[in-house]
Amino acid sequence: MKPLSSELLSQPIELECGVLVHEWRGYPRDEAKIQNLCRLATDEFFPFVARKGLVPDHHRTFHWSAALLPNGECYRCLNDEQWRFAKRAARGNLTGYTSFTNRYSFLLGNTRHREFDVTLVHELFHAQSYYYGLFDRHADDDAERVRIDEQLAVEFTESLGLGR
Repeated sequence: MKPLSSELLSQPIELECGVLVHEWRGYPRDEAKIQNLCRLATDEFFPFVARKGLVPDHHRTFHWSAALLPNGECYRCLNDEQWRFAKRAARGNLTGYTSFTNRYSFLLGNTRHREFDVTLVHELFHAQSYYYGLFDRHADDDAERVRIDEQLAVEFTESLGLGR
């Protein structure tokens, strides 16, 4: 899933919220927009989980990786289920996906897409849930963990006025 060396940015984009963008292909970049959304997601994460009665394992600085990709089923694009994401658990036309094993979030790279804002913040919720140990404590089995974390991510983005 991770970017090939030929897909990597010559210099990763380091976001103030702790995310390193290693790949951004297919669209003009709006770094100010992604900085603001990333900051929103990390600033509001701890207050949100506290309201839900969830306690993180730690409060160390968040570190995560991201790739912003062209949407579609083209080779190495966000919905390339034949090659890049052949082993991805979630199937179908996605606007974002977070891989816990790879510690990576994969998102559509078009910051003007109508679902960009909600998708970025939603996937950063999943990343932080995993990073801070909440995901693993949701339940005893993976399917239930995923279901609970998905519901929390939806509630998180809705609480910020971004929609589902």
